[in-house]
Amino acid sequence: MNIPTHTDNAESGIFPDSNEGSSCLSRRNMILRGAAAVAAIGALPNVELLAISALDDTDLEVANDAALALGHWGTTSAEAALWARLKRFHQEWQGRGGELRATPPYNDPIARATALESTLVNSIATGTNWICGPDKLAQVSSLASPRQQMQVATWTKQWAQGQGLILPNWYPEDRLSFGVLQYSNLDEQQFRAKLSQLPRGMKLYFQTWKPGQISPPVSMERQEAVFQGLRSYAAQFAVTIEKKSDP
Repeated sequence: MNIPTHTDNAESGIFPDSNEGSSCLSRRNMILRGAAAVAAIGALPNVELLAISALDDTDLEVANDAALALGHWGTTSAEAALWARLKRFHQEWQGRGGELRATPPYNDPIARATALESTLVNSIATGTNWICGPDKLAQVSSLASPRQQMQVATWTKQWAQGQGLILPNWYPEDRLSFGVLQYSNLDEQQFRAKLSQLPRGMKLYFQTWKPGQISPPVSMERQEAVFQGLRSYAAQFAVTIEKKSDP
């Protein structure tokens, strides 16, 4: 796949002149291709700026794709942009939050607005490169519709317990991923970054699996090696990880 890396070319691809008859689909594809560049190259500033600009695209599907991409690959600058867009969304729908619900055929303006709000909330709360703890979640809830507030309440409850459970996913066997609190499907590099973002003094539990509890089985030796590596890394940030053997 050819991904534009020059600012002028990227701008002409992602935000083409409407007189040239460019379609919404092409703009959406370019946003996602740009996001792939961010992931592959490492937060390419020009691409991130273009995705941030796309948050205000008049086509809400384009804005939704931009929010999704920024949540996955954006820097802290992207976090600020997502917050700003959620605040504008809140202002636009002030007093009408109850209208936000997705109903078939899911392509009317309200359904698209509902999808955009959901993506903004999720991208802020589960962004890869920043942490969204209780204080931020409370701010998200204050800006969200009743439906999204229910999701935020679930995440807030996990934090309130004060002890997050690390769930390693060993399937497929060659792709280990992790989930903790509201975060899921993080590879080991992303998960270590998340550990460094957690509040000092946080206590986590690492789920281990005995023979017969998961399929395909994972040896205790392999689980122990991953656990010890994460525990040592987390200790640098005053985060404690202990083992939990009961599912």
